[in-house]
Amino acid sequence: MLDFSFEMLDEHTINVEYVFGSEKFIFNLFYSNDNWTIHPFDGILLKNRDLCRSVMSDLFQNKSFQIMLAKENIILSSIRSSVNLNPYEEEEEVPEPERLRGERYGGDGGGGRAERSELDDFINSHTLDEILELERSFIEERTTLFKSVLQKMFMDGLGPGDSEFNQIQELVKAYKRAGEDIAKIR
Repeated sequence: MLDFSFEMLDEHTINVEYVFGSEKFIFNLFYSNDNWTIHPFDGILLKNRDLCRSVMSDLFQNKSFQIMLAKENIILSSIRSSVNLNPYEEEEEVPEPERLRGERYGGDGGGGRAERSELDDFINSHTLDEILELERSFIEERTTLFKSVLQKMFMDGLGPGDSEFNQIQELVKAYKRAGEDIAKIR
């Protein structure tokens, strides 16, 4: 098993898998608001800032990761984290309009209390623009995947007369519509 792998979802989004110890962690590296941001997708990293700092530090020192960044013209020192990794600072409280807060959804807002769920962590650590960007990236990834499936089916001799081909084609159209709808939210 490789300790580092990545998948280019588009020119602004890279999924990164990194093995630390014997555990595989998934990160999303995305370009938004003129910045590259790395976001851990594993709840254990979101809940444990010390472990997150250790894993990210190790990832940033990984030569394969550094080469991937260089090939993509991403400057390592310019990457910011969606998680505050400074051990001496409390999590910075961001004003209400800029963040989705837990209390909007019936929670207590989380504010650093123990026992926050992964959903609360996710909501409290992302701006609405970041969430929309993540959704846009996900939809784009799925659209690309199913377009590839359609191409493979077509190369295998299936086409518009085949019911499965038609269903996949409808799925691609549905993802495209969803992407367009999300783009209108901005």
